[in-house]
Amino acid sequence: DHEARIRSYEILAQSMGQSMGQQPATVADKETPEDWASLQRAMGSVASLAFSPDGSLLAVCGQSFEDFSDVFDGIRRLGRSVTGPGRLKVWDVRTGTLQHDLVGHSHATAVAFSSDGNLLASAGNWSDNREDGSGMVVWSPQSGKQIRRTATGANGGTHAVAFSPDSRLVAIGSVNFDKDKDKDAAIGTVILTRAGSGIVEWQQSFPGFAKTVAFSCDGKSVAVLCGGESVHVLDTATGAVKHVIRKAISLPGGRWIDLAVSPRILELAIGGVVADGNGIIERRKMVGPDSVNIIISARNESAKEQIHIQAAEFFQGLQEVWSDVNAESIHGPI
Repeated sequence: DHEARIRSYEILAQSMGQSMGQQPATVADKETPEDWASLQRAMGSVASLAFSPDGSLLAVCGQSFEDFSDVFDGIRRLGRSVTGPGRLKVWDVRTGTLQHDLVGHSHATAVAFSSDGNLLASAGNWSDNREDGSGMVVWSPQSGKQIRRTATGANGGTHAVAFSPDSRLVAIGSVNFDKDKDKDAAIGTVILTRAGSGIVEWQQSFPGFAKTVAFSCDGKSVAVLCGGESVHVLDTATGAVKHVIRKAISLPGGRWIDLAVSPRILELAIGGVVADGNGIIERRKMVGPDSVNIIISARNESAKEQIHIQAAEFFQGLQEVWSDVNAESIHGPI
């Protein structure tokens, strides 16, 4: 099913902590099926989640109940979505209660906390009396107040956002389509801004979607997943390309879906799917000579679309394993 339910888990104890939901909001409209109306859901659908650094808050973005309920109406609506509630929410992790329903998007796709916990950034679109646009909105997660928004001008939407380790910079990933070309070629763009003032430091573009952006642990590089085919490592100071990581020759076909950067070492993990349907996670270096280290290769049908590496904490459990792993594959469920 497609119900957007959010649960937190105790990783070490392997038990569920809280289930987030809004019982009064579960019935989106009269078209919602009766068996869905009784479910305690947090949102219409979930696109991205992020914990605050201290683990006390969980930010979630995606579709509102009203947005998602349209799939039950049997009518495809071509009109625009307007900015409103239900697309970006902040929850108290300990109690599972809603802290803020932040109004700033007509469609929200990504969310991230600054490392000091003082700022929350969301990526997506907006449509209101002031303007129709796409870009990033910066919030105070404590008060729920909107601090500023930065437009990217992207006609294909803004899909990624990440803070630098020192919380001073924000990288934004978006996509533009060239309407003059027959196939509407996609151009991914990364914009680096100052978190405090919103001043743009630089802008860099590549072929394909700039789907995921992430800073290295030392803050000196920005990793960008481009079109599912390569990862460009950019210099944080200038935006220049320092290093390009490409898919391994031994893994033809398929695509990369997501990446995560280690919070401790200058390495990253890239998750995707290869041509034969296997889900794959690769360990790659961010600096120096690149080498391929396949961490997990799993034959799993669900891995085709679900092998997303959303949290950098992924590395904390792998670092001990990596010290004993060379170029071998570890097979197992994903």
